[in-house]
Parts: sequence; C-alpha cells; structure tokens
Amino acid sequence: MNTWPGGADVGGYGIGALPGCEELFREKLEISVKYAKALKCPRMRIMASKQSSRFTPEEMEEVITEGIVAMIEPCNNFSMPGYLINHPIKAVRIIQRLNHPNLRLQLDVFHLQQMEGNLTRSFEKYMPFVEHVQIAQVPHRNEPDSPGEIDYKYVFGLLEKSGYTNWIGCEYKASNGTLDGLKWVTEMGYKL
Repeated sequence: MNTWPGGADVGGYGIGALPGCEELFREKLEISVKYAKALKCPRMRIMASKQSSRFTPEEMEEVITEGIVAMIEPCNNFSMPGYLINHPIKAVRIIQRLNHPNLRLQLDVFHLQQMEGNLTRSFEKYMPFVEHVQIAQVPHRNEPDSPGEIDYKYVFGLLEKSGYTNWIGCEYKASNGTLDGLKWVTEMGYKL
C-alpha cells in the first residue's frame, strides 16, 4: 500500500520528502495507516516526491528520514522522471543512515532492471535490505511472462536462494484482463 500521493501540485508522487509538508504528511500518514490496518496490509510504501528546485536533495532526504517507519521504493527516471529516490543505493543510504529495524527497501524488479540491470549482482547487494518485492516485465510493465528483458523464472530462483519468503507484488498492466494476466503463475509452476 502507498501513502497519500498528493495532488497535482506535487504531481502525485507524494509529499514525504517535501520541506514544509511534514504536518500534512503526518496527517495523511495516519489516515493511510488506518486504511492499512482495516485492509490488514502489513507494509506501506512512503511516497517521497519529485525533486524540487526549491530544495536540495539533502534537505529533502532530511525530511523523509524524520521518524518514518515504512518501506522506501526507488523508482526509475524513465517511468517517473524527477523522482527523488531514483536508485536503490539512495534508498539504502537512507535505510543505513536511520538504522531502524522497521525501515526497509521495497524492491520493484521493473525499476531495478532499468536503473541498474545485472539482476544477479543487484539482488546480492540489495536483498539484505528488502522487505517487499514487486514484479513487472520491462519495458512495457506487463505480465512477467510477456516479451521483454527479464527472465522471471531466473529471478524467482534468485528470490528463493536469497531466502525471501514474503509476498511478491504483481504491479503490472495485465494485457488481457486480470484473470488472463495471472496465467503465468501456474505456467511457471506456482499455485494461485
């Protein structure tokens, strides 16, 4: 689940890192937490914001590190131009800086492939920080078995080897509807 993404004034990319929006962020976070509890959703992504010409990245990172207990998802600049946390290393830097057990990495393989590639080495580097994994095929963000750059049978093997046991989020655009978009699960040998 995501925190409140904000209105058109922030482009729908969140307010978690915007100086001057701390009180509004906390207010909206409380509402998001209520929704998460009602839906029994144990994890939440903090929507940081786009980079702003009014503030330095360091000022914005300072705001997002003030007492947040959640997941940070880096998003690639192709899909979300100008997003502040646009590489996993930035997210890991914040996680290490806070050194809090409840602040973790949300790793979207779709974004990771576009930002860094070399998924084998990237998984080795980032899995110690990961709380949740999301998947989609690159470049069109469709089902994992659709034509694209990522071999998801291999990726699922990497996840198993890493010891990852949490859910895998399917954040993709189903080509032919939701039910048809889930056929890949059983075709790859998994159960729905």
